[in-house]
Amino acid sequence: MPNGLPPVISVGGLELGGSGKTPVAMEVARRLGARGLRVALLSRGYRGGDEARMAAARLPFAIVRTAPDRARLAAEIAPLCDAIVLDDGFSHRRLPRDLDVLVRDPAAPRAWLLRERESAARRADLRWWHRRDGGAPDERPHVASRLVARDPAALAGRAVFLLTGIARPAAVRALVASLGARVVGERRFRDHHAFSPRDLARAWRDARRAGAAAVVTTEKDSVRIAAAPDDPPLVTLVVDVEVTSGESLLDAALARTCGF
Repeated sequence: MPNGLPPVISVGGLELGGSGKTPVAMEVARRLGARGLRVALLSRGYRGGDEARMAAARLPFAIVRTAPDRARLAAEIAPLCDAIVLDDGFSHRRLPRDLDVLVRDPAAPRAWLLRERESAARRADLRWWHRRDGGAPDERPHVASRLVARDPAALAGRAVFLLTGIARPAAVRALVASLGARVVGERRFRDHHAFSPRDLARAWRDARRAGAAAVVTTEKDSVRIAAAPDDPPLVTLVVDVEVTSGESLLDAALARTCGF
């Protein structure tokens, strides 16, 4: 700990909108935890910290914390952990990092949501292409992955209504359709939207009118749904990150960074 910190791994992106940074950061934390390391996952807790709440539920072994000043937070928790994973940290340069991972979705629109110039990508130690719509990454960076449903047969043949408040709802629709579901309608809200009782009542009314057998939402959205109507039932789409190429390179980079 030359700077008083354990190894810091930053996972982030150039885009303002979601590019799959949090699922990738969670996957990095999972891999470190599987090696027996005490892991901390830090984020700024944007708009109520729904992503941090999702991460805490998924990673019970990890220390999940949010704060606007992540450099100060890292210093505070340093004695409690062996490695720090910084979620959405590519442009947060106040906190030194030992491994810089740049995440991009090759199927997502670009340019109009960029935080920095494209040339900033040269700072990355690892380039990680991640498809949120379930499709195989169509480029060959250092690491490639996609989202896969934990229970791929759960929605097959069912008429479903989608309820989302994320940056790229089209990716969710594509993933659900790839599982064999028939999407009969949807309600889309802005990223991190706080669902009100009125929002939910309208969504379920539309779902019943469309003949949906289920209302489907994401894990990130589900933590913002306090109480859902019973008819039709709410189904949370649980997904995992599947690394499709570059796994040995990823594991080697983590081992080199964290010393295992």
